[in-house]
Amino acid sequence: MDNVFQARIAALAEKYLKGEEIYNALKENRPEGMDIIINPQHIGDTLWVCIFLDAYKKKFGCKQILAVVPEYQTELAQLFTQIDDVLGLTAEEITALQTYIGFNQLWYSDHIRYGFFHYTISLNNSCVFFNSMFMGARDHNFMNKSRRDFLELDDDCIKNGAIAPNPPESASKYSNAVMILPTARTQQGDIPESFWKKMVDMIKDKGYEVYCNYNNLPYETLVEGTIPLSTKLVELYNLSRSFKRFIGFRSGILDLIALGEGNITCLHPTYMDIDGMVMERDANIYDHLYQLNSLESLQAYQYRPEWEDELLKAIVENI
Repeated sequence: MDNVFQARIAALAEKYLKGEEIYNALKENRPEGMDIIINPQHIGDTLWVCIFLDAYKKKFGCKQILAVVPEYQTELAQLFTQIDDVLGLTAEEITALQTYIGFNQLWYSDHIRYGFFHYTISLNNSCVFFNSMFMGARDHNFMNKSRRDFLELDDDCIKNGAIAPNPPESASKYSNAVMILPTARTQQGDIPESFWKKMVDMIKDKGYEVYCNYNNLPYETLVEGTIPLSTKLVELYNLSRSFKRFIGFRSGILDLIALGEGNITCLHPTYMDIDGMVMERDANIYDHLYQLNSLESLQAYQYRPEWEDELLKAIVENI
């Protein structure tokens, strides 16, 4: 057997055993009447699961919910009153737990529920694959319906049981300011920095201050002419009603700001798929952001280089 392949099997076995240890600890320490919901993914995915958990409690009669999330999302999950306790895991621990759950197909067992796409695991000479098993047609409602399906909830549960945190108070310090979010960790595609720079200049010409969400992370961009603002997720949520408008990539951060009833302009980049085909996100009012809070002020645009002038004019005029 190839040495590299052997090493990959050994690493996968190590993850499996670590995942088994975490799973068994959750199972053995779970109080009676508690369900454990594992939210292993990004900010937006976690937020969407969290808002459904009041409906989940009502349907399944559980007295308490423990949310298991990536550790950087711990304070975020604690915003939701329908969650009774939160456990934050490292990226390595999350992957280990996913490995154990995936191999054993433990999507709901022992009152432990996996809150994201079900999947199979395969291994070849080059890497380990987590292959998602999609549920239904991938239209613009696909992700929201799938999130309900993970929790075995009815389609109307968002009307009857969705609970978001109380909207934050506004801070007058930023009432004449716009925040831009020019990068997103998980967003495919790109919008050039020159576009953001032009936008910043145009916004400042209208008399607004412009802040840039910037935490000095490797994937982030600090746009020239902006004021850098470093925030934790909960701090950013608490500022969501303070800024005149947030303009940024479609990302989980915008989901968070939508929950706080912020004014949002959402940009969808053009990107290349795995086969080199040019793809576009569906930029329309039925964006998940709108469904989170029925935002009357939501604006969504598809970015294309040839549309820059028209886009900039529309975005700045509608601040």
